[in-house]
Amino acid sequence: DLDVPRPLQKLCATSDPASQGLEGSMRVDSLGQRRVYLHPNESASMSDLDPEIVDAAREAAGAEAMAQLMMASIQETMETSRAVEESLQGVLYNVHFHRPADCG
Repeated sequence: DLDVPRPLQKLCATSDPASQGLEGSMRVDSLGQRRVYLHPNESASMSDLDPEIVDAAREAAGAEAMAQLMMASIQETMETSRAVEESLQGVLYNVHFHRPADCG
């Protein structure tokens, strides 16, 4: 699992993701019993992130995509094999082999 980088997170006093985020300098004790909501920070960009985090996220996404492609290919192969096997149920072949007389 990959943690969501801090610049992509926004703490808000309301459940509306479009609402303004709380100030980073706000003290927890000033919130009292009010709820705090965690929303995605829509104003953040990739340039706000640590390049190592961006590279790790891209690598993880690439590995996940590759794994999904491989699983899809395996699934398709299994389904094809099963369909061929089912289609051949009850099919019998009578095969005769003829050896040429001059082969010894």
